[in-house]
Amino acid sequence: MRKLGIDEWLVRAVRAMYRDAFSKVRVGNEYSEEFRVQAGVHQGVGRNSIRCTQCKLWTHKRCNNIKGRLTRKLVFVCGRCSGAINTENMQKTTSVTFQGEKLEVVDSFRYLGDKVSSGGSCTESIATRIRIAWAKFRELLPLLATKGLSLRVKGRLYDACVRTAMLHDSETWAVSAEDMRKLARNEVSMLRWMSN
Repeated sequence: MRKLGIDEWLVRAVRAMYRDAFSKVRVGNEYSEEFRVQAGVHQGVGRNSIRCTQCKLWTHKRCNNIKGRLTRKLVFVCGRCSGAINTENMQKTTSVTFQGEKLEVVDSFRYLGDKVSSGGSCTESIATRIRIAWAKFRELLPLLATKGLSLRVKGRLYDACVRTAMLHDSETWAVSAEDMRKLARNEVSMLRWMSN
């Protein structure tokens, strides 16, 4: 925020929100020991994935023996859709054993604030990031809606706190045009609220 030229009192106000931040992990009805929040882990589809044009699922290039660098192919058909993989005799996996403990296989789960889905779509992650950005926006609303601050300072604060919350981990998203419209629509709503 300092690199962006935001006033020091605003930097201190935002840093105070994150000072001594702790979290717990909930599994079922039980909570883990408290731990200090310092940094996140990047996850998502990534640059080495390609989307099947028939089943609309994402797959890693190594899983389909694609050699070299991925290009923007308009038509790609995965092994399951092309018939190279026989799905008739395959059973759906309902559990996995890890270190002697049986884990349930689910369609989606929450990981570090994002929703990870089995199909590799980022739509749920984007919806989650938009909710987080709105929460951050409401948290900073007393500063962002203040008439005494210039739009320039409000814009820098918005960019440093709200926009980064909305776009966190976005480099791993495989975004569709509809997802881009959702992001743009929410950002315009926040900017209008700030400027009024």
